[in-house]
Amino acid sequence: MKPVPTHPTASEQHRSMLLDLFLNNFSIPAKNPILTLSYVKVACQHSTYRMITSIVLMLVLSSASMATSTTVTNPEDNMDPGTLRAALIDPTTPDTIFIDSNVDTIKLSEQIAVDRDVVIIGNGGQSTFIDGQNMTRHFFIRSNENPIKVEIHHLTLTRGVVNGEGGSIFINPNHELALKGVTVSDNSVAADKRGGAIYFEGTL
Repeated sequence: MKPVPTHPTASEQHRSMLLDLFLNNFSIPAKNPILTLSYVKVACQHSTYRMITSIVLMLVLSSASMATSTTVTNPEDNMDPGTLRAALIDPTTPDTIFIDSNVDTIKLSEQIAVDRDVVIIGNGGQSTFIDGQNMTRHFFIRSNENPIKVEIHHLTLTRGVVNGEGGSIFINPNHELALKGVTVSDNSVAADKRGGAIYFEGTL
């Protein structure tokens, strides 16, 4: 007598289909052990609940990661989408601003006032330039409310000029500025003023 073949139940088929969908459409970042562990539990236990929970968790974390940064893709100095000025002035813009590798020089027509915590990241001192065109300083860190911290990484601030203090950057009291891999060159102020490159009443 031949054994009667067994068939998966509808519930088992449903779980299998969900597992296949999960495996074929989602990738797990190897460097994230929490998500990887959730993935292993899904694969081993075929738990619909765990699988859906993991997918939702991945999507939430992915969305959160995307929402924490923005990229400057437009080299113009105006409030159009994708410009550095728009990214810094618009309070809804994420706090980390990357400058796209295709944007090599941003020529400012006037200084940009910074009123919130922000990190600006370029592509290296020989690749990303913020140019004051011998017309204006680059940044005025001015918030009059809570202390803020501004970080600038991997770019060159050049040809900033002002008839006051701080040819490239002026920092109001109680604020903090961090420069990492930044070249500050060819900036100037009037003969009787201070801070040819940076003038700070805060923390550098």
